[in-house]
Formats: sequence, structure tokens, C-alpha cells
Amino acid sequence: MNKSTQLLELFRNIDPEMSISCALALLYCDEETTQRDVETRLGLSNASASRNVSFWSEWKKYQVAGQNMITQTVDPQDRRYRLVELNPKGKAFVAQINSLLE
Repeated sequence: MNKSTQLLELFRNIDPEMSISCALALLYCDEETTQRDVETRLGLSNASASRNVSFWSEWKKYQVAGQNMITQTVDPQDRRYRLVELNPKGKAFVAQINSLLE
């Protein structure tokens, strides 16, 4: 199996119906950024970006657990924005991806 197939299998093991934009949302949070930045980089609506980030957060939606790989916090300098970054579980998963691609 080649590396690109192995990479896609990692994401498919999490959710076989995951979209590419959802997978990229995780990878764009490799360093602290805002949900707005993820939205812009992916070319998504605010609602779609929020849904993709929430998939990787502790809670996907009300009383539905997410993957708990991203931490979301309100930006203390501008409360309209959410800061998003990988938590330890997310960093470990991205490290697994990076080691696969080496």
C-alpha cells in the first residue's frame, strides 16, 4: 500500500464518510489559528467550517461527542473569533500522519 493510500485509510478509520475539507480542517489547526482562518483556507461558508472544526473538537454537536483532537477557545482579544489548535491527542494523530509521509 502506498503512503497516500495509508494516509486516506487513517482518516477513513475515523469516519468512512469524512469529506476532504473535514480532514483538512484538522491539518490546518496544526498551529494556533482561528476558525475564520480555517474557513478562508478551505473556501467554506462559516457554517461548514464550524461543522468541520466541531467534528474534531470535544463535542461535535449538542450531546454528540466529537473526535476530541482540537481545542476551541474564545479569542480574548476579539470575542467574535474562536481560536483553534490541536490538543495532545490531535498532535499525536498529526505526528502519526507526518511519520507516515516521511
